[in-house]
Amino acid sequence: MKTGLLAAVLLCACTSQKGEPGEAGPRGEAGAAGVQGPAGPKGSDGAAIAGARIVVWVDANGAVIGPEPLYVDDAGVQWILNRETGHVDLGRPLTLRFEDPDCTGQALVAPPATRIAFAIAPTFGYDIDAGAVVRQFDGGVFVRPDDTLRAESRNAQFNSESGSCQDLGGGIVAVPVSALRNAAIPQSPFTGPLHSEWR
Repeated sequence: MKTGLLAAVLLCACTSQKGEPGEAGPRGEAGAAGVQGPAGPKGSDGAAIAGARIVVWVDANGAVIGPEPLYVDDAGVQWILNRETGHVDLGRPLTLRFEDPDCTGQALVAPPATRIAFAIAPTFGYDIDAGAVVRQFDGGVFVRPDDTLRAESRNAQFNSESGSCQDLGGGIVAVPVSALRNAAIPQSPFTGPLHSEWR
């Protein structure tokens, strides 16, 4: 009698309807990142842009100089070229300046960027003992080294005609002449006149 009752209860339990699902539990923590996979193969080079051109300077014989009319020698010094002749053109020489108002003390010059060659004009001063204007600096061709910074200093110079000192006041952004390197003017391999063209 008890066995039949248990079977009936089990049968009733098995045939009853499924209940409603419960609420979702809280989200678990993210697992640890996996080991990074190997790098993929290199992609193919992109296609060249059709019609892309640049402007270059060319001499009279068609030799390409570069994007600027400059000649760079074996030491990496840049020399500005005369566009008519194709030869090295140093332009107007720079004037020697001094840090003291009576044109004494350290000699200075306001140079262009590093590695660009430039000239310094000869400097003359009045020699009281000789009673005449004498050459004090022979001038020459120089280049500013890569590690030489320009700094502000006083601005005094000799008058090239009278040899007297002129205190110009204010300041000048310059470097000591003693920090410059001498440079020898090279022979330009280009033939003038120079012109620019699209390539």
